[in-house]
Amino acid sequence: VTTDTSCTNFSNSGVDRIFSFSVPAGKTLTAVVFPQGWDAAIYVLDPAQCGAPSTTCLSGSDRGTSDAPETVSFFNNTTVDRNVYIVIDAFSSSVSGGTFNLLTNLTP
Repeated sequence: VTTDTSCTNFSNSGVDRIFSFSVPAGKTLTAVVFPQGWDAAIYVLDPAQCGAPSTTCLSGSDRGTSDAPETVSFFNNTTVDRNVYIVIDAFSSSVSGGTFNLLTNLTP
């Protein structure tokens, strides 16, 4: 997935790990990535936009610090469940990423 800089204020061209979630209507999905030994970015994408050459995100975070947790939240303000992708990304194509833990939570 290639995102423009509006997602995290950085270009994140590294290896992607993509997770699919269904967010119920009126709920907030919060996701936190805990990278181990590398600088991760995390963002939420609409699956319908993933084919675009410069995909914009629904939420994103990249503070630019190795080993620092990154957090995103997405509120589904519609009346139906909404599918989204959580993307864990490395900052550079020369960095493959590494081990991480992903914590997700749905709240009213």
